[in-house]
Amino acid sequence: MAHWEFEPDIFELDGEKYLPDFKVFEDDGSFAYHEVKGYMDKTSKRKLTKMGEEHPDISVILIDAGKYGELEQAYAPIIDSWEAKNG
Repeated sequence: MAHWEFEPDIFELDGEKYLPDFKVFEDDGSFAYHEVKGYMDKTSKRKLTKMGEEHPDISVILIDAGKYGELEQAYAPIIDSWEAKNG
Protein backbone atom coordinates (compact mmCIF):
# COMPACT_ATOMS: atom_id res chain seq x y z
CA MET A 1 0.00 0.00 0.00
CA ALA A 2 1.34 3.43 -0.93
CA HIS A 3 2.21 5.85 1.85
CA TRP A 4 3.27 9.49 2.14
CA GLU A 5 5.33 11.92 4.22
CA PHE A 6 4.64 15.61 4.82
CA GLU A 7 7.51 17.98 3.90
CA PRO A 8 10.31 15.45 4.48
CA ASP A 9 12.99 16.95 2.23
CA ILE A 10 14.47 20.37 1.52
CA PHE A 11 16.21 21.20 -1.76
CA GLU A 12 18.67 24.06 -2.20
CA LEU A 13 17.93 25.59 -5.60
CA ASP A 14 20.30 28.32 -6.67
CA GLY A 15 20.36 29.87 -3.20
CA GLU A 16 16.65 29.33 -2.46
CA LYS A 17 15.11 26.59 -0.35
CA TYR A 18 12.36 24.46 -1.83
CA LEU A 19 10.23 22.27 0.42
CA PRO A 20 7.76 20.09 -1.52
CA ASP A 21 4.51 19.46 0.34
CA PHE A 22 4.35 15.66 0.14
CA LYS A 23 6.56 12.72 -0.78
CA VAL A 24 4.33 9.88 -1.98
CA PHE A 25 5.75 6.35 -2.14
CA GLU A 26 4.39 3.62 -4.39
CA ASP A 27 4.32 -0.09 -3.57
CA ASP A 28 7.38 -0.69 -5.76
CA GLY A 29 9.48 1.77 -3.72
CA SER A 30 9.37 4.58 -6.27
CA PHE A 31 8.20 8.00 -5.17
CA ALA A 32 7.15 11.41 -6.42
CA TYR A 33 6.81 14.74 -4.71
CA HIS A 34 3.40 16.40 -4.76
CA GLU A 35 3.13 20.18 -4.59
CA VAL A 36 -0.27 21.67 -3.71
CA LYS A 37 -0.82 25.21 -5.01
CA GLY A 38 -4.13 27.03 -4.91
CA TYR A 39 -2.42 30.00 -6.57
CA MET A 40 0.82 29.96 -8.55
CA ASP A 41 2.92 33.00 -7.69
CA LYS A 42 6.23 33.96 -9.35
CA THR A 43 8.36 32.50 -6.57
CA SER A 44 6.61 29.13 -6.66
CA LYS A 45 6.81 28.98 -10.44
CA ARG A 46 10.53 29.80 -10.35
CA LYS A 47 11.21 27.13 -7.74
CA LEU A 48 9.29 24.46 -9.65
CA THR A 49 11.15 25.38 -12.83
CA LYS A 50 14.51 25.27 -11.03
CA MET A 51 13.62 21.92 -9.47
CA GLY A 52 12.99 20.48 -12.92
CA GLU A 53 16.25 21.90 -14.26
CA GLU A 54 18.46 20.89 -11.34
CA HIS A 55 16.80 17.55 -10.53
CA PRO A 56 15.32 16.20 -13.78
CA ASP A 57 15.33 12.67 -12.35
CA ILE A 58 12.92 13.60 -9.53
CA SER A 59 9.21 13.68 -10.28
CA VAL A 60 7.17 16.62 -8.94
CA ILE A 61 3.42 16.52 -9.48
CA LEU A 62 1.61 19.83 -9.28
CA ILE A 63 -1.85 19.79 -7.74
CA ASP A 64 -3.33 23.15 -8.64
CA ALA A 65 -6.76 24.52 -7.73
CA GLY A 66 -8.44 22.74 -10.66
CA LYS A 67 -6.87 19.37 -9.90
CA TYR A 68 -7.65 19.78 -6.18
CA GLY A 69 -11.30 20.42 -7.07
CA GLU A 70 -11.39 17.22 -9.12
CA LEU A 71 -9.88 15.24 -6.25
CA GLU A 72 -12.27 16.79 -3.75
CA GLN A 73 -15.28 15.97 -5.88
CA ALA A 74 -14.13 12.36 -6.27
CA TYR A 75 -12.95 11.64 -2.73
CA ALA A 76 -14.69 13.95 -0.24
CA PRO A 77 -17.87 11.82 -0.30
CA ILE A 78 -15.92 8.71 0.72
CA ILE A 79 -13.30 10.17 3.12
CA ASP A 80 -14.90 11.16 6.42
CA SER A 81 -12.06 13.50 7.44
CA TRP A 82 -12.10 15.48 4.18
CA GLU A 83 -12.97 19.06 5.03
CA ALA A 84 -14.21 21.34 2.28
CA LYS A 85 -12.42 24.68 2.34
CA ASN A 86 -14.62 27.41 0.96
CA GLY A 87 -13.47 30.95 0.21
